[in-house]
Parts: sequence; structure tokens; C-alpha cells
Amino acid sequence: MPVDVKFFCGLYFGAALLVLALHVGRGQVTLAPVLVLGGLLVFLVWQVAQIGWWVEWGGMKINAAVLGLTPAILMGSTIIYAMDGVRAARAYFGVVATSVIFSIVFLEFLGGLSAFVPMPHIFYLSLQHQGALAAAFLLGIFSAIIILEGVRRLMPPVAMAVGFTAGMAVFLLSFSFISYGISIGVTNIGNEYAEYCLASLPIVGMLLVYGAFARRFKLIMPARPVSSILNVWKSTESEISEAREGIVEAHNAIAELQSLNRQLETEQKLRVHQVKNSPLAILDVDRRGRITRFNAAAQNLLGTGVSLGRPISVGVAVERFIPGFSQFFAEPDGPSRTVHVGDSDESTKAINVTVMPVRRGKNLYGFSVLAEDITERVRKRQKRTITERVRGIHMTGRVISHDYSNLLTAIESNLAYVRNRLDKEMDGELTGALKAIADASHHGREMLAQLGSGQIFHHPELKAHRLSELVAEAVRMQRPAARQAGVTFHTSVGKDVVVDIDTTQILRVFINLLGNAIRATRGGGAINIDCKKRGAGAMLEIVDHGIGMSPRQVAAAFDPGFSTKGKGQGGLGLAIAYLIVDAHGGRLTLESEPGKGTTVGIWLPHAEHTIASPRTAVPEGIVLWLPDDRMRTPLANYFGNLGFEVAEIDNEDELRAIFDDDPEQWKLLIRRADVPLSPEANRLARQCGEIIVPSTPNAEPVVRNSGERQLPDRVLDGALAWITGPSLASREAKVG
Repeated sequence: MPVDVKFFCGLYFGAALLVLALHVGRGQVTLAPVLVLGGLLVFLVWQVAQIGWWVEWGGMKINAAVLGLTPAILMGSTIIYAMDGVRAARAYFGVVATSVIFSIVFLEFLGGLSAFVPMPHIFYLSLQHQGALAAAFLLGIFSAIIILEGVRRLMPPVAMAVGFTAGMAVFLLSFSFISYGISIGVTNIGNEYAEYCLASLPIVGMLLVYGAFARRFKLIMPARPVSSILNVWKSTESEISEAREGIVEAHNAIAELQSLNRQLETEQKLRVHQVKNSPLAILDVDRRGRITRFNAAAQNLLGTGVSLGRPISVGVAVERFIPGFSQFFAEPDGPSRTVHVGDSDESTKAINVTVMPVRRGKNLYGFSVLAEDITERVRKRQKRTITERVRGIHMTGRVISHDYSNLLTAIESNLAYVRNRLDKEMDGELTGALKAIADASHHGREMLAQLGSGQIFHHPELKAHRLSELVAEAVRMQRPAARQAGVTFHTSVGKDVVVDIDTTQILRVFINLLGNAIRATRGGGAINIDCKKRGAGAMLEIVDHGIGMSPRQVAAAFDPGFSTKGKGQGGLGLAIAYLIVDAHGGRLTLESEPGKGTTVGIWLPHAEHTIASPRTAVPEGIVLWLPDDRMRTPLANYFGNLGFEVAEIDNEDELRAIFDDDPEQWKLLIRRADVPLSPEANRLARQCGEIIVPSTPNAEPVVRNSGERQLPDRVLDGALAWITGPSLASREAKVG
């Protein structure tokens, strides 16, 4: 393919595809670029025509200026009228007409200028030839629109292609007849119609495809009467008024939209601010359960807790952070629910979750989730319920305690009388019956004492205590009962576990829980007592392998009056134990399964301070206040190898700090003579031995060796050897 043919094809397809692309994207960039491009292409026709560019290709001679750009110009008018309406087509026509006039004027200007200024070689276009081009463009555009409107009623799929083809034909006819007259014009038409047909075919294909796309998405403007098309270019007063009214309405609409946008923007900023700073955890979730947005409160509540240890991130399933969230999918308009989040008993959180479905029409788009930590609220409510019930039982007990005590006194007195009278005549069964009556009376008095107590327990007085010691004491107190029941204890509690507790109250809890475990364990069984560090505290577990409890019994275990021992057999022990542990800032939990046993967990927080252990021997210390690393480093290694603690300091503040920490540890201070000391620093220095290193060459160090903290001579001699060097190592230091 000749080079000039390649340039022609590039010009032809580049112009056509650019017009098509700008029109397709007019929704984003408006129609203005298409209009500007149409005018620019018309101007280029005049510029290219001046250079006399003709292309020879396969026996055809192609006018590159006309056939390289005209098809794109006519295609622009066709698609604008078909898809954007009369006014848009009128604007395009106006731009083309304006460009035609500008091109003619500019070309005449260059022709006049060439008479005075040397110009590059160009072909001169006569006014007749330019007028023919101008008329051909305007008539071609007008004809393409008329034919398009006439054909669309009969053959809509090919209307744009037929209109364009008609426009090209009118362009050739009008240009030939106006330029050359009738006879020569006919000859010119016969010579160039093949080239015009060839130049029209690619554009026809583009219009067929683009037209099918436009009909598929209903982008074609409604049909108009053909008669009205003939008057479309006459701007009547009514049209101008209508246009003005349209402009005013458009301005008003734009002003309203701008105001609405500002309001929406303000509301959006306000909502973002509220969500960001809300104390409630807020998450947006899509309909697949994936998190799309969350605020800081959600991150703190769900994503960084000790029990979770994993941050929230966009795109992760919300089920990971709110177990059981899938139940909201089945009932999106249901009430709020409480879910429990956490991996361990002491860090489990009760979270109230409210889910609001987000819908678009009838379609569910996602969920807006509000989550609130109600753990403390639930615990306080449970504690308050238990406390009120226990106090109610105490109040009732105080009312009836006196009368029942009198009845028990009468029973015990008469029982003693009967035993005295029948002491020698009683057989085994009678003895057992009388003992059972006495035991029941004794237990009745214990229950009355518990019921009539004035208070449940006093406020705990917390002190650091080793948990192992308290467990050992509780086991020691319950061992007789365990031995009688044939039950053994297996204890594993480390001595390093220290908690802040009121020993009297916690011992009461342990004794109660061990008693329950003994009663629940069959003869020959064992009770395991184990302790593990968990979170910021310790979890003590008492595990029996007894009869266990049903889920209903576990749920009611902390209710005052509940008991698995039958009617009249207590029921306050677990409730009071719960209140005591809660008052210590701990948690009491219960897990059980019928036939497999029960596990009671007592979580207590670690002590804020540890119990002091016997102090171990602290190595003697040497303080180095030397700015020169060449001397300081060997001395630090020397004393370190001898087992001394070495402190390297740079100022008086550090000197005071180490002496304030432990003044008895430091035996020797080695410092430069030129380091000034304040009276306070000098006093601290004289509390131990000193070696004062001279600041001038060949001077000897000064040794002040305190009698109270005297170091061995061999240690001082070794230090002096590093300070003075080998030549002075044997010298006797001057003692100050």
C-alpha cells in the first residue's frame, strides 16, 4: 500500500471514529466536543484542499481533502439529528455554516497576503469553487436529515445509513454542478461516483451498527412529520420564546439541584460525623453478610478485644464478629437480639444487636447494624435480681425465725427426754431414727440462722493473697466430709498465682462449692481443682464427675432457693457465692451435663502488686562516669567479668537516680577530674570509693577508698592498670 494511501486511510478513519466516540461519550462530556469537531473538520477541508492532495489507488483518483473528511462531517449531522433532536442538529448545522464562512474568509486572507509576503506553494481555490464546497456541505447535511426522516417510517434499521448515503450523493451532485456547470458536472459525477461510493461504505457499516445499538437501548428520538422538517431551520419567535423559557427553567432547575446537593452534602457530612463519633457500634453490611463500612466504636467493641484479637476489615463476614448474625437474614424486620461474643468466660460480652434492613424498592440491599455492649447492664440486672431475692428470703426468715426456733427448742427438749428414758431399751433402728430427728433439728437451726442473717456479706476488704494457700485451706476443711463420702481431691494450683481477695469471703465460696461437689460425686470418685492464668486474672475450676445437672437446672442454679437436694435443703449457697465473686470483680460460671458431672469456674483478677519474696543478694556495683569510650568500655568489661553490676552514666541526674534506687549497692565511682560536681553530687560520690581519672597526660589518678565499702586491692590495681596503661600499672596511686 502506497504511503499516501496510508495517510489518507488514517485521516479518514481517525476523523470518523473520533466523531463516533465523542458522540457515544456525550453523556459524560456533553455534545459540545462533537459540535466543535464538526467545525474543525470543515476548516481542515479548506486547508487540505490548498495543498492539492490527490491519492491514486487501484486506478482511482481520490480527492483526499473532500473524501477524507466529508463522510465524517455528514455522519455527525446524521447521528445528532437521529439521537439528539432538531435543536442539536440545528446547532451542528450552524457550526458547519460558521466554519465554512470562516474558512473562505481565511483562505482569501492568505491569498491577499501572498501578494506581499512569500508563502509556501499552495493551490489557489476560486470563490466559485469555495462556494460550491460550502453549498455542497449545507445541502448534503440538510438532505441527509430529510431523507433520514422520510425513510425511518418504512425501514427504521437502515434510516441513518440511507440518510447519510443520500447526503453524500447530494454533496457530489451540488459540488459538481455548481463548480463545473451542467455538462461538465455530469462528466465529473461519472468520473468520481465510484470514489464516493467507496468512501461511503465504511461509514454506512458504522451507522448500521450504531443504529442497532441506539434502537436496542431506545436512544432514537421520536419521528416527526416530514412537512415540519422543511420548516425546522426557520427560527420563529415562538421557538425563541420557548427556548428562553427552557433556559430559564433550566437555570431554576440547576439552582434547585445545586441547593439540594448542598443540603445532601451537609447532611452526608453530618451523618458521617455522627457515625464516626457515635458511642454505638455501627456497621453497614451487604445482603451477603459482608461488612462494607464501620466506625471506631465498632472496631473497639468487636475488633480489638482481648477475647477476639482480630481487627475488623471491609469485606469480611460479619458472622465472624457477631456469631449468630445469620438469624437476622431470615427475619430482617425482627426485634433486637442479644448475642454473646468472646472466647472465654471472663471476656465474654453481651451485645444488643439491632438490625435495620436497607431496601431499594422491594429488593433487600443490605443491613445497617447497631451494636451496644450491655454486658455490665446484664450483670447488674442479674446481680440485682439475686440480691433482691436473697434479701427477701432473709426478711421472711427473720419474721419466722423466732417462732420456728421455739418449735425446734421444744422438739430438741422432748427428744432429749425420750433418749434419756429409752437409753437402755433402744434397738438399732430406734437409735437411728432418733439420730435422724436430732440431725434434722440441727440443720433446721442452721437454715434459720442463714435466713435470719441481717446482711448477705460485708463489702470485701481486698488484699493480695496466694490462691493456692486458700484452696489448700478449703480442701483441709472439707476433707473429713470427702473422706466420709469416699471422695478424693486432686489439686493443681501454682504458688505464683496472686489475686486481690477478701480471704474470709472467698474461703466461704470455696467451702460451699467443694461441699456441693462432694454431695454430687459418687463414692470412689474424685474432684479436680485446677487453676490457669486467663486474661488479666486466674480461672479456678472445680470439676466433679457426679450426677450433673440438666440445662434447665443450670439456668436456674443461681436463683435463691433453688436446690438439687430436694425440698427444704437450702438453696442460697450458689446465689451468695455469685454475689461474693461479683463483688470481687470476678465471674462465677457453671457448666454441667447430666451423668457426666459439673464444672464450676471462678475467675478472679490478678493482684495489682505481687507478694514480696525474700530479697536475693544484689551484686556489688561500679559506677563509670567517663566520657571517653576507649577507657569506659574496657573498664565495664573488666568489672563485669569479675561479677560486678556496672552502671554507665553521663550526668548528675543519672547519678542521683541510681543512688536513690539502692545506695548500698554501689561500691566505687570512677570519674574524670574535670567533671564538675555540685555539693549534692559530691556528697553522693563520697558515700562510696572513688577513682578520679586525671584530665591531663602523665598525671596519676587519685583514689579515695571508703573504709565502709573498701574493695579488694587486687580489684583496684586491675582498674588502675586499665586507666594508667602498662607503664603506670605498678605505680602506687596517691591516696587522697
